[in-house]
Amino acid sequence: MSDILKKLKLELSDATLIVRAPGRINIIGEHLDYNDGFVLPAAIDKAIYLGFTKKENGKTTTIESIDFDETIDVENTDNTNGWAAYFFAVHKILKEKEMWHSPIACKILSDLPVGAGISSSAALCCGYLFGLNELNEWGLTRLEIAKFAQQVEHEIGVNCGLMDQYAVMFGLKDKAILLDCKNETHQYVDLRLRNKALFLINSNIKHELVGTPYNDRRRTCEKIISAIQDRYEDIPSWQNVKHHMVDEVKLHLTANEHQQGIYVVEEFQRVKFCAAKLIELNVTAIGKALYETHEGLSKQFQVSCDETDLLVALAKQNEVLGARMMGGGFGGCTINLLDKKTAQNKIEVITSSYQQKTGITPDVIPVNIGNGVDILILDNL
Repeated sequence: MSDILKKLKLELSDATLIVRAPGRINIIGEHLDYNDGFVLPAAIDKAIYLGFTKKENGKTTTIESIDFDETIDVENTDNTNGWAAYFFAVHKILKEKEMWHSPIACKILSDLPVGAGISSSAALCCGYLFGLNELNEWGLTRLEIAKFAQQVEHEIGVNCGLMDQYAVMFGLKDKAILLDCKNETHQYVDLRLRNKALFLINSNIKHELVGTPYNDRRRTCEKIISAIQDRYEDIPSWQNVKHHMVDEVKLHLTANEHQQGIYVVEEFQRVKFCAAKLIELNVTAIGKALYETHEGLSKQFQVSCDETDLLVALAKQNEVLGARMMGGGFGGCTINLLDKKTAQNKIEVITSSYQQKTGITPDVIPVNIGNGVDILILDNL
């Protein structure tokens, strides 16, 4: 029996409802969701688990993090730091929306790394809202829950797009999600890697978007598209922008802003390319595109860091098929595409070299593609 299953049966066996909310990877399409772009995420088999129990006599909702050994009362506590901040934001928005809910006790545990760029906050918010929706019979759709969870991130201070929440809600086993963020629609693409495998390597540089230049990048992209739309009245969004259009508004931009705009245009093309190559099972081409995306994120969009750059450089030195930083940036994981036969040896060389050069021990996370948020029945495990 796995460690997480033992913890689930020990800690959540008395819950009336247990919700599993997965993390997500993104194969390609970083920083495109808030630019009305196409992205290619997938849910994974690492998750946050939330056990809900309605309070018969209690008046307030309490949340207990088993992993952090902390309990909060969302009505009577001023502590809005760390993980607790997301629950205060949820309940603040619930009050604004005048959405009544029964007081509950919620216990949380996880095997999803925090700060690794695999959307632990989206999993937390989507899982909690999914559970409240079930218990209170609000009738929210999966898309409505995803957009509510996105609103929570905005309340916290991260002006993110919808990709993370969408992938957490709509993930499907062995499928990637080709998501059109402008129209909020998707199609599934088989993620059949055959004799290849995906691994995440966590740099263990904490991925925390609040207080980083993440929001600055969004403002830059909004500045660029506005300048282009002033010049081209028939351009409704970034989906219609061409390379030359960014060049034509260069005088209105700094050198860095111009390069960030070029990255967005080129990343749009790489997402469509990779979706087609997945269908063709051309993983070699996908791997090359991953390296190109990392170069763009590091040099053009400037959201990488020395440690994730090092992990990708080590991957290239060891002939990994493809690698790039994943997530919003400024730390977190790299995603790596490898041959199964040589994966273990190459991962060991990369992580050993990384530790020697940085003094930091990285974590390795094998990736299995799983379903989105769902209800967990312990008796079936």
